[in-house]
Amino acid sequence: MGHALRHLHWLVLLLACLPQSVVSLPSLPTAEAVLTYQASVACTGVPLEPEEQQIAPDESTGEPDLMTAQVSWGSAVSWPLALAVALALGLAVYAGYGRRRLQEATENQQRQQNRIEEQEEEIHEQTRQLQHVHQYLARLAHIGQLVQAKLTLEEIIHCLHRELAEFIPSDLFAIGLINPDRGEISFHAGDLSADTMAQVTHRVDELHLPGVHALMQEKVLILNNYPEAYRQQISDQTPPQMAEFPKAALYVPLVQQGVPFGVIALHSFTRANQYTQNHAHLLQSLGINVVSAINHARYHEQAAETQKELNADLLYTQRFQQSLHSDLTILGDLVSDFALLFRPLQLVSGDFYWCTHTQDRYLLVVADSTGQGVPGAFLSMIGQTLLQEIIIQQGIVGPAEILEHLDAELIRVLSQENETYEGSIDLAVLSIPQPAHEIVFAGAGRPLWYIQNKELLQVEGDPHSVGVRRERPPFQQHRISWQAGNSLFLFSDGLTEQLGGEAGTPFLPQRLKDQLWHIQHLTLTEQKEYLEEAIDRWMQEGNTTQTDDISWLGLRL
Repeated sequence: MGHALRHLHWLVLLLACLPQSVVSLPSLPTAEAVLTYQASVACTGVPLEPEEQQIAPDESTGEPDLMTAQVSWGSAVSWPLALAVALALGLAVYAGYGRRRLQEATENQQRQQNRIEEQEEEIHEQTRQLQHVHQYLARLAHIGQLVQAKLTLEEIIHCLHRELAEFIPSDLFAIGLINPDRGEISFHAGDLSADTMAQVTHRVDELHLPGVHALMQEKVLILNNYPEAYRQQISDQTPPQMAEFPKAALYVPLVQQGVPFGVIALHSFTRANQYTQNHAHLLQSLGINVVSAINHARYHEQAAETQKELNADLLYTQRFQQSLHSDLTILGDLVSDFALLFRPLQLVSGDFYWCTHTQDRYLLVVADSTGQGVPGAFLSMIGQTLLQEIIIQQGIVGPAEILEHLDAELIRVLSQENETYEGSIDLAVLSIPQPAHEIVFAGAGRPLWYIQNKELLQVEGDPHSVGVRRERPPFQQHRISWQAGNSLFLFSDGLTEQLGGEAGTPFLPQRLKDQLWHIQHLTLTEQKEYLEEAIDRWMQEGNTTQTDDISWLGLRL
């Protein structure tokens, strides 16, 4: 456009510089004059003479007659001037066309800009909606996780009521659970202002009750303007009497694998048009989490009840096992000092200790049965019962002979209970005659340690346990001379195999030996306390817990 205007400017300057005779333009020729001129040129090839091109004046006015002029255009205007005028007209037309094109382009650009802005706004709106949906779904997932972490129905109800308050305000929140065997639905209701839960039970055939109706018909009920909505959706009768009618109520059934499971009920006592279909959809989306959480709470309750019964049984077993443990105070006439470290892994133990006094000797046993807890305790009680029978009733007092009889009897008893069951016991047996000049020892998988002349010595027992069904050599018996002031130690492998330390390794016999040698000047009670602290420190360093029953008995004659 700017380029065309510049050309038109130069044309105007050119016309201004021409002589007056040239620029004095005659009147425009008529169409007839133009045709006459063109015909002459076509026939003769020679344009009309100047005098033949003059325009006749009008007789009345003396002025040129424009309407009847017969003069051609070329008779009065030179060719350069005609060309300039034509160019000027063309440029003017082109300029007008350019202005229109520019205007159209501007309008198109504006329309495109408006469309882009509209699309950007649509994208922003869609992004906001997606963010809202994402936040909504994340919130629902968070609520579902919170609900499934609860272990009682009361905690589940309070959690749902509290977390859903921002989405679905309600004054009362309840969950009804069906008991198909009894044909009942138990409703548990609560509000955020009270810790206690109200409970009411209805029969499954009381379909005039909204909660029962929603569950048994598997139908969502939205009862805004409660009495009127009740008559429209449930029954044309008056709603059942309540302490206070809600202004609005919402009931959403819970279904598990196509079977009625329960119903969620919300009541509003302040707003008549409180609930919408979106609220119902929200509760339905949480339905799977609620059903899962309630099932988990039921299982936890059953497990807790079972554990309670088991603990009662364990306490009884513990008391019975403790009654079989011997009273070590009978060693008072034999020893100047003794101490017992006895730490079961559970309430009952596979480790046991046992002692008795006959007319001429003391017999002492420290044993470790296979397994911990109830299985280990079961085996240990059998072992203690058999020892009483062998030593007290049969009068067998030799340590090696005691082990032989115990092995045979244990295999016999366990075979009667279960032919495939194998249980074994590792134990050390001491026989200390009176007066105490020597000690007789036999071991099945357990050693005897003793300190004499400030030196820690060890007597190995046989490597095999009692109660194992396989060929083995006879148990060996060892005699040890004894001096007053010497100390001896019997223990189970739970002490030396306890994991701990920075590397999580076993405590090991050598570490126990080193510590017993260093603390030999202490009383046995002080040694016991030292060992307890050492084993606790060992577990703490390795961030471990106790792995087996622990027994340790020290004697000083």
